[in-house]
Amino acid sequence: MFDLADKIRKSNRINVGSEKLNFFLRFVKDSKNSVFIVYLSSNIVSALIGFLMVPIVTRLLTPEEYGAFSIFQTFIAAFGIFVGLNGKGLILRNLFDENKSSDIKHYISGSMSIALLSSLVISVLLIIFLIFFDININSEFIFIALVIAFFTYLIDLRKIIHQGMSQPLMYSFYQIGSTLMTLIFVFVFMQYYSFGLDGRVLSALLGPALFFIAALYSFKRSDFLSWGVPKANVYKELLKFGIPMLPYSIFGVGFLYVDRWVVASKIGMHEVGLYSAAIQLILPITIFFDSLAKAYSPWLYRKLSDKENHFSLIRHQVLLIAALAIMLAPGYFILKFLADVIFPQEYHIGSSLFFIIYVSYSIIGIYRIINTSLFYFLKTKHISAITSLCFFIYIASLLLLVDDFGLIGVATSYLISSISHLLLTIIDSFIVDRNDRNLCLR
Repeated sequence: MFDLADKIRKSNRINVGSEKLNFFLRFVKDSKNSVFIVYLSSNIVSALIGFLMVPIVTRLLTPEEYGAFSIFQTFIAAFGIFVGLNGKGLILRNLFDENKSSDIKHYISGSMSIALLSSLVISVLLIIFLIFFDININSEFIFIALVIAFFTYLIDLRKIIHQGMSQPLMYSFYQIGSTLMTLIFVFVFMQYYSFGLDGRVLSALLGPALFFIAALYSFKRSDFLSWGVPKANVYKELLKFGIPMLPYSIFGVGFLYVDRWVVASKIGMHEVGLYSAAIQLILPITIFFDSLAKAYSPWLYRKLSDKENHFSLIRHQVLLIAALAIMLAPGYFILKFLADVIFPQEYHIGSSLFFIIYVSYSIIGIYRIINTSLFYFLKTKHISAITSLCFFIYIASLLLLVDDFGLIGVATSYLISSISHLLLTIIDSFIVDRNDRNLCLR
C-alpha cells in the first residue's frame, strides 16, 4: 500500500517536471522568445566580460587613476550626444513602417553623413577651444574620446539594423566582440606592458575600432548604403527626429555623468574612482534592461500599431513594473557580495551607498522600458521635457546634499531624479496612448 502511494507521488512529480520542461521548450521554440533569449544572453556575456575587466583594472589603477578614466568616459558620452544627432533612432522605427522601409538605405547613408559632418564640426570647435583655453585634461584623450564616439555611432547603427531585421546573432557579434577585444587589449597594454591609464584609454579605442571597420564592410556587402546623395527630405526627417531629442540626450548623459564632475570638484578624484567602480559593478542591471528593451520595443510597436487590438498600455506597464521589481530584488545581495570579493580593499564602499546606487539604476532601467511607448508615438518633445525637468531636480538635489552627505548625498540625488523620471513617464505615456486611441475611434 505504501509502495503504491510512493509510486503515485513519484509519478506526479515526474508529470509536473515534464510539464515544466515542455513549457520551457515551448518558450524557447517561440521565435519571439528565442530572439529575447539571444539578446539577453549576448548582453549577459558582454556584462561578464566587463566583470572580468573590473578586478584587473582596479588592481592596476589607483582609485585616482580609475576616477580619471571615468572622467574620460564622460567625454565619450558627451560627444556621443552630438555625433549623428540621434538620427539612428528614426531608422529603427522606419524598419517597421511599410512606407519607409524600402528607402532604408537612404536613411542609413544620410545618418552616416550627418555623423561624419557633426564629428568634423566638433573637432574644429575643440581645436579652437583648446587654442584659447588651457584646461587640466590631456587634450589627446579628448580627441580619442571623439573618435570612439564616432566609431560607436556606426557600430550602434549596424546593430540597430540587425535588431530591426530580427538578426540577434549578428547583433551579438558586435555586442560581444567589441567588449571581448577591449578585454584582450586591456591584458596586452595594462597587464603585459604596464601602460597604466594610457593602456586603458588605448584599449577603449582599439576595441571599437576593429568593429567599426567590420560594420563598414558589412554595410557595403549588404547593400545598405546609397552612394548617391540622399534626398533632402531624408536629411530633414533625420534632423526633425533627432534635434528635438538633443535636450533628452544632453540631460540623459548629464544624469549619468554629472555626478562624476561634482564629486571630482567637491570631494576629490579618489572618491570619483570609488563611486565609478561601484557603478561599473552594477553594469549587469543596465545590460539586462538594454537587452530587454531591444527585444521589447519591436513587440510593443506591433501591439500599439494594431488599433483593433484592445491593448491596455497602462495595465501592461503596471504589471511589467511589478514583475521587474520582484526579479530585481535578489540582485542587490548578489552584487554586494561580488563587490566585497572582487574589489581591492581600497575600493570598498558602505552597504548603504551601494544599495542606493543599485535601486537608482534599477528604477532608471525600468523607466527606459516604459519610455519606449513615447518613442513609438514620436513624442520626442515630451521625452525631452520630462528629462529636462528631472535633470533640474537632480542638480538641485545634488547642490543641497553633496556638501553635507558626500557620496551618500550624490547617490540619493540620483535616486530622487530616477523616481521622478519613472512616474512622469508613466503618466505621460498613459495620456498619449488614451488620446491616440480616442483619435482612432473618431
